[in-house]
Amino acid sequence: MTVMLQLFDAIDSVYEERKENLTPEIDHLKSQQKGSSDRDYHNFKDQIEKKQNAINSLERRENFNTLIQKTQTELSDVLAMEEIADKIQTFVLHSPRGLRSLTSLYDKPKYAKRMIRHFSQYSIEQIEELAKMPELPSITSMLSGRGLYCSLEEIKQCIFKIKELGLNIQTVATAYSRQGLPSDAQLHLLKTV
Repeated sequence: MTVMLQLFDAIDSVYEERKENLTPEIDHLKSQQKGSSDRDYHNFKDQIEKKQNAINSLERRENFNTLIQKTQTELSDVLAMEEIADKIQTFVLHSPRGLRSLTSLYDKPKYAKRMIRHFSQYSIEQIEELAKMPELPSITSMLSGRGLYCSLEEIKQCIFKIKELGLNIQTVATAYSRQGLPSDAQLHLLKTV
């Protein structure tokens, strides 16, 4: 079995396990929702929606398949392929949005070379640390279509600066969606708006 097939299988098995855990939780919330007050009903509805969105984000997307196939084509060296596959698997399995995070960063199959170059600059420990950051969805929004062109330290510094200025990271992510990490000057400008 090729390295990329092993990657698909590993991701699928973890996702199936997560899906199996989420389905009973949704059923339980639905049963609690039936006899609840209006306020509780909407609270349960929100919780159910979040769980259903989590299931939807677990499904493997077609552009992920294409991206991985392109990656395999670009990597003829088996050892390099194993290393990149391990890093991709670590990123996808540890990030809260899984495949969505990866396919947002590299949203076109032609970005396979870019993804290989970017992931090669990170250690597997750095990939895991990045994937577990609570700010990852906002960072992904800013880096969408550009990929992980910056270092983990640059990402941490940007998050620190956003917090230091008292800005909301989601607001910053919306303002700089698909534009890359904002500079200090851009963050100061946002602060004055």
